[in-house]
Amino acid sequence: MVYLTAKGSLTVQVDKGDSDKSHDIQFSTATYNHLDYGYAATIHKSQGITVDRSFVLASQYLDRHASYVALTRHRDGAEIFWSKDEFPSYDAMTNALGRERSKDITLDHVSWEFDKASFAAHRGLDTL
Repeated sequence: MVYLTAKGSLTVQVDKGDSDKSHDIQFSTATYNHLDYGYAATIHKSQGITVDRSFVLASQYLDRHASYVALTRHRDGAEIFWSKDEFPSYDAMTNALGRERSKDITLDHVSWEFDKASFAAHRGLDTL
């Protein structure tokens, strides 16, 4: 969290990495006066553009296709960040971002003239 105070100082709340605790850092905007706004966009919105640097927040919603788009928007560098709440380890994050999630198309679905058991078997599902 970042907020300005009335006295011309900026306060930034940061966490301590592995700890659940956070602390505030306060500094003068007169001393650090070259701050600028940052902007965020979704992966889909950024598709087709190039930026100097990109920062990607990994989540369970990413797969290999979305990860590729997110991590190829940069000219000079890309950094990826993740939360231990979302991924308990680096391996869990890389496995999630590298998974294949193919989309269904209409040809994947059989005609409704088959019974439910045939439909489930065609889709690789177990019936009760």
